[in-house]
Amino acid sequence: MSGEANQVELLKWISIADRYIKIQLDRRLKPLKLSSSNYYYLLRLHERPGITQEGLIDLMFLNRSNVTRSINQLVNIGIVRKEIVTSDRRMSKLYLTDHGESLCPQVTKIREDVVTQAIQDAGERAEGLVTAMRAVAQGAVTREQKFDAKEVEQSHD
Repeated sequence: MSGEANQVELLKWISIADRYIKIQLDRRLKPLKLSSSNYYYLLRLHERPGITQEGLIDLMFLNRSNVTRSINQLVNIGIVRKEIVTSDRRMSKLYLTDHGESLCPQVTKIREDVVTQAIQDAGERAEGLVTAMRAVAQGAVTREQKFDAKEVEQSHD
């Protein structure tokens, strides 16, 4: 297979795996009123109570509007609460509500089950796959951050 065909295959299989893993997560998280796009916030806030939205953005490599939208959804369904920072009223610290905390064991189990299935599918190649995907993701993030920085710099010229 040529290098170009391998590149197309790589993107194809990453996309398929991502889509179907999200479908599995969505199906299992739906009874909890969560989805593949917002359950991760619950787990991060459980690990880091009081983190700010800016902290989540840095931690999760997501853009500001996605984080804001997801956090607001979780606030509206009673899973997350915001506390205004008195020294900077534009900033909020984020915490899970009691209801949010009560969901963590179930959400963790769902995530573990889906990940276990994916690892079983990869078989003995799983460890190498994780290492390779981390490198791919970190490279993509670094390139995008450089692009964003360049755009900001050009907008100030």
